Amino acid sequence: MLAPTTFFVVTTTLINAFQVFTEPYVMGFNNGRGPGNSTVTGVVYLYNIGFASSNHMGYASAIAWVLVVIIFIITFIQFRASERYTNVT
Repeated sequence: MLAPTTFFVVTTTLINAFQVFTEPYVMGFNNGRGPGNSTVTGVVYLYNIGFASSNHMGYASAIAWVLVVIIFIITFIQFRASERYTNVT
């Protein structure tokens, strides 16, 4: 009976993990004093390409769509795996 709740918690945690922006940005990505490019996540890279330096909105939009597709694929795989446990008779 915990499978739907576990599915929801893992899915929202996965989405939050892919949307990490504040921590790497504050740690020094924007001021040059931090650990350099070792803290760049997908969303920070998207922000840098789309808004901060290059202003390539089309490329940033493509990166965002790739992130959406990756999250959807992983969520779908997890849904299929959790469905196996909920249909046990």
